[in-house]
Order: sequence, then C-alpha cells, then structure tokens
Amino acid sequence: MQVLDKSASISVSGAALRSTRTLAVTMNRRALIMTVGGLFAFGVGAILIFLSQSLWPSERAKADAVKLEVALPRLATYQSVEGRFARLFVVRTSDDHLLAFRVPLKDGKVGMPDLHWWQPFYYCADFRLGGSDGALAAATDFQCHDSDMPEWWASRWRWALNGKAISPDSGIDDMPQVKIERVGERVRIYTWDASM
Repeated sequence: MQVLDKSASISVSGAALRSTRTLAVTMNRRALIMTVGGLFAFGVGAILIFLSQSLWPSERAKADAVKLEVALPRLATYQSVEGRFARLFVVRTSDDHLLAFRVPLKDGKVGMPDLHWWQPFYYCADFRLGGSDGALAAATDFQCHDSDMPEWWASRWRWALNGKAISPDSGIDDMPQVKIERVGERVRIYTWDASM
C-alpha cells in the first residue's frame, strides 16, 4: 500500500483547480465578449432599421407632394407657370397627350444649358414653345427667341415637343420632365419649383 503525502495531494488538487479556474475565466470572457458583441450588433441593427424607415417619405409627405394644380390646357395648346426657381411648361398635344417640363429660372430668365440644365451658360429672356399665343404649330420646338443669343448655340438649344434635344450629337440634356396627374379637368403637378 502506498501512502501519499498530504502536501502532494494538495498541490495536485491545487494545480487541477488552477487549470479549471483558468479555463472558466477564459470561457467567461468569451461568453461575455460574444454577449456584448451580439447585443451591440442587435442595437446597431435596430437603429439602422428605424433610421432607414425615416429616410422614406411618410404617407403625409406623399400627400403633400402635390405642389400645384392648374386647369387642363385646351387641345394643341400649352401653358407656362413661373415659380421661384423654375418655369413649368404644361403641354397638351393634339392627340390629348399631356406632358410637363421644368427649366431653371433666374431673375425671370431661363438658364440655357451648357450641356446640362443644372449648369446654365446663358440666360434667355424669351424661352417658349412655338408661337407666343400658347397654340402649338405643326413644327413647334422649345427654343430661345432672344435676338442677342449666341449664334453657335441657336441650332443646339432646341427641343422637340416631347422634350428631347433635337440635336442629339451636341450632348445637350433633354428637358427635365415633371410628374403630373390628370384629374378631370385639372392637372396635378408634383414637386417642380426647386433649384436644379
């Protein structure tokens, strides 16, 4: 029979206890890190969900998006409305197609694009569609009718009735369209008078 020394048995059990304690501390740290990390990720996810929902307009904001209502133009006519930053053209073609375009405005003059509408090159005092009476002719274009307009740009600053640039090789943008809705004998025009 073997007799163990008490101090040896204590040291053995003490070593076993220390190694278990080290493992328990390591496991607790891991569990703590995982728990804190999980809660942090959950919190960030919840905040992102709430913030992303606030980026989309509310139902009230969608309802308030209608900024203007005008009378429906007669067939083959147009009307223009001046705002603070833009001029709006509402066009009703002879085949009852309704279009709306906006162009930048500064001091009552339309900013003619260098290439893009948001980058005006010249300010036109007499920008309109065809004749000055609001009627559409067969060959009606949007264009500047100023007498002192830069000559080289005269042929390039023309847009067809559908807002497309007539000279596509010039690289000039088409006219910006505006969202509209026909409601009986009225036209609802959505956000249009903002700076470009």
